[in-house]
Amino acid sequence: MIENIIGKTNEAKALLKEVKQLSWTEDARTRLKSLLKKAVCCKLMIAEDEADEIRKLVILSIKQQNKEDAALPDHVIQSKIEKYDCHQSSLVSQKKTLLILFIERELGLHFSDEEAIKIKTIDDLCSAVIRSSRAGE
Repeated sequence: MIENIIGKTNEAKALLKEVKQLSWTEDARTRLKSLLKKAVCCKLMIAEDEADEIRKLVILSIKQQNKEDAALPDHVIQSKIEKYDCHQSSLVSQKKTLLILFIERELGLHFSDEEAIKIKTIDDLCSAVIRSSRAGE
């Protein structure tokens, strides 16, 4: 299991390395979106899905992880997704936050808190990456 996590993380890092080599233009947006989507799915350890909403991708990741670990029924997985910790944050929010932090670190970018909260889809992520990279130029 740990080898799989490391392998998928390294695969996501390689994809984000490709992102760093793109020219930050709207023309490169299609390639950027493709690479970011693949990197997100790799990091979340899920197969590429048609969903573009990051929340849905995170939920797929949680469901897949829990089904592989213990073959839990759907209602148990749903309760894990909806449960809040002592900081009143959900597992979905935690995973999304960690995903955004990973992407920021690997790309050498920083999204403002306001911008990070607005990232709901892969398109939003693309826009944030383009804006942040241009601000750093």
